[in-house]
Amino acid sequence: MKRYWRGKFQSATALLCVGLVCQTAQAHNSAVHQDLTDLAYEVMRAVETGLIVPPPPPGVAQAEWNTFLADIKAAPGKLRLRPTGLPAPKQAVCSEVFYGVSNNPGVGWSQKLQMKDVPFPVAPDYTVSNTCGVRLKFTADGKFDGIWAPEGWYSNVIVSNPIANRGHSPAPDYTGNILGLWAANVDNEFDDSHIWMRPTSAGGVGVAKAFMDDAWQKAFGVLLLPFVCLVDLFAGNPGNCAIDSFDAADKLNVVKQLDGTLPGINDSNSSDYTGMWHFIKMSGDRHNEYDDVQGLYYEDAGPASVTGMDVVDLGIIIAAETAGMSDHYDAAQGIKRYQIANGGDFHANTKMRNLVDWQHLTFPHVPFEPVDNLALFGWKKFRDDQSHPTNGLGWPLHALGDAMVPMHVGGTSAWGHRPFEDAAENMWRALIKGDDPAAQKAEATAILYKAFAWRKMVQQYRQNHPSLGMDVPVRDLVTSLAAHTAAYADSTQASQNWPYNGGTSMAYLVDLSGTSLTKANAISFYTNFPNAVSLYQPILDDGVGAILAFLMSASEVL
Repeated sequence: MKRYWRGKFQSATALLCVGLVCQTAQAHNSAVHQDLTDLAYEVMRAVETGLIVPPPPPGVAQAEWNTFLADIKAAPGKLRLRPTGLPAPKQAVCSEVFYGVSNNPGVGWSQKLQMKDVPFPVAPDYTVSNTCGVRLKFTADGKFDGIWAPEGWYSNVIVSNPIANRGHSPAPDYTGNILGLWAANVDNEFDDSHIWMRPTSAGGVGVAKAFMDDAWQKAFGVLLLPFVCLVDLFAGNPGNCAIDSFDAADKLNVVKQLDGTLPGINDSNSSDYTGMWHFIKMSGDRHNEYDDVQGLYYEDAGPASVTGMDVVDLGIIIAAETAGMSDHYDAAQGIKRYQIANGGDFHANTKMRNLVDWQHLTFPHVPFEPVDNLALFGWKKFRDDQSHPTNGLGWPLHALGDAMVPMHVGGTSAWGHRPFEDAAENMWRALIKGDDPAAQKAEATAILYKAFAWRKMVQQYRQNHPSLGMDVPVRDLVTSLAAHTAAYADSTQASQNWPYNGGTSMAYLVDLSGTSLTKANAISFYTNFPNAVSLYQPILDDGVGAILAFLMSASEVL
């Protein structure tokens, strides 16, 4: 049975504007998504090339550890031979000058048959930007600094100057970079979400409809209960009769059924909405009405370690209610992709919803499917197609990256969501210890230790279900990683008042120059937070370890 938001409008009405909906649900910046995947691949390459041979973790037998390292060594070579799947870049010739050499990567530079043959790193926005698609590097003050390459010790796993070494051995290996591009590109699946304005939900009518729907379900669900329970008893499902009774009452709500079919106007799709499928609620209130774990649902917004609803989440609800902003069922591909009727991975199936369920109310009152469903969609795309399209790996890789964001597992567009993610990009070099090769090697070891635990999960799944062969439990990986992130974030919120901060989301959104409410100040809160790098490091190492375990396991279906 549906539960509807009954919060107070209070002073948040002053924030009312449709623009509040913008920048609500984006995930890690594209560069971070790409770099997370690339870092996992670089660690794999370090093992493959013998650059690192760490001892086993405490309590792990040397023989078992050796098997794990051998499995890692077998993976990069398989991945390198996969087709890139890259479309042609938007622009054929670059205008920049690299290392004093006029750059012309040549027609078809990225159209190689295999990832191992691509001579330049691809930009994280390769598929959407009007450039030649080569990833560049810039200094902290924004000055051009050549072509991107892995930082510090990690640069040993590839040749870092592709122009100087073009045509020479060893050739650069940008496999991780290309896989990371596909991880980042999921944020460009703009057709996943379409929002339009429905007059029958505008002006706060959506809240009234929610109350009426709830009252109808309760009243008629109780009346239907003895009849539905009798049917369920004969069908052998007596435990479902209460849920089935309220569902039946909902379907008999003629007003709702008629209203839900009425069309809207001003359909739109953009990066502002795509990320609404990229959440998984592991902390705080969650009703899990349609999946074993729900995705973004603004009525339940916020993790357990904060009190109340952030004013930005509240403002999004008010803005959507005022304008009547609802999901556009026919146009939104995410509804078709991420409702999982038969996952085949022993997770509960999605309780499927139809046009009326998705359109009747404004989108904040409709739970979205969780990001682990998104991961399974992509994994099936890769696994079940005999050509094993490389871009299919992008969805599970993206989902694992989102499971590393506290706000994504707390189900909130606020509480510091966007500034936290921007700060992660700003701190990337510090996070990977780019100035200290010894520290980088130690971090690679820490990532491998985490990857070992995630690999054990995959192996246990295969052992429990031998008929599935080399399948990978992507929803288990995403859900478990999200649970780790949520538990850690809630603990550090209690002890350090990090990572959730509501004021930064407001500052990021309004960005009033000349005041303290600026986007730069919001990002700075996280970038300059005491021990910011050490606070985030456990999330990074755990998540990159999960990505590494996924990549090595995914290679085994090839």
